[in-house]
Amino acid sequence: MTSTNLPAARLTASQVLDTSEVNKSLRVLQGFLVSKQNLNTRAAYARDLSQLMTWCASYRVELLDLKRPHLDLYREALGSDRLSPASIARKLSSISAYFDYAVKARVVEDNPAASIERPTVSEDTPRTGLSQSEALALIEAARKAGRAPAALVALTLLACLRVSEALALNVEDIGREQGVAVVTVRRKGGKRFRVVLSEQALELLSPAIKKGAGALVRGERGARWDRRKATRVVNALAKEIKLGRSLCCHDLRHAAITNALIAGAPLEAVQDFAGHSSPVTTQRYNRARFQLENAAALQLGKFLTPAE
Repeated sequence: MTSTNLPAARLTASQVLDTSEVNKSLRVLQGFLVSKQNLNTRAAYARDLSQLMTWCASYRVELLDLKRPHLDLYREALGSDRLSPASIARKLSSISAYFDYAVKARVVEDNPAASIERPTVSEDTPRTGLSQSEALALIEAARKAGRAPAALVALTLLACLRVSEALALNVEDIGREQGVAVVTVRRKGGKRFRVVLSEQALELLSPAIKKGAGALVRGERGARWDRRKATRVVNALAKEIKLGRSLCCHDLRHAAITNALIAGAPLEAVQDFAGHSSPVTTQRYNRARFQLENAAALQLGKFLTPAE
């Protein structure tokens, strides 16, 4: 069994064509990754499929030789790792996408993952982001922490960007249209979107903009931050404000969505703000911020209680 590290975000067509040292499974995998134009999508597939290749190596089976029983066993192994249903479902989808590619390339006859049973994923998002007071405290802590933390919080908490989108941005991506500050973002599928920046977001971004051309979120020596660095900084900010729980970068985007809804922004406006293709996705965040004390049953009970 051939094993290798896959620098998915940097794979080129020439690397795929250089197949002298790799087996058929890996050649197909490289081709599949390169077929994905979005580098973040490519990297996500690479992570999921590299994990599967490690599992295959332990059973001495080639990736393209996998059958349905193998994948049923792999799904059970993922479950024993205590992964969330959403994570397991995503990994199985990655496997299915790989085999779909292999079928279309006429390397295999069918997709063994096509009908594999996947865990049910809740319609509600399990995290609740940040309350208004927590968000305000985090913004202030980021401002004090320096140029890069302030820029990261401006882009995720105030502009509702995914961390991958925020870390990919350069100062040159910020401009003005009709008197309003906007930032041009490359989103899922490679499409470009213009996202409005509030005055507060611009104020937080100002030190990074004044630094000159280059990454908006970068270290003192100019190196662009990666996802791990961003996560460490967000957690450090959470400790600074004594939040009492850990944070990931998505929690800041989550907070942008929920607080926009609480502020009264229409669902369709928040959908556009978040870049969701469906309002159903946005509504999941709406449910997550729902206050139990405002439940319809309690409101109805109060309404139907006789006046004293």
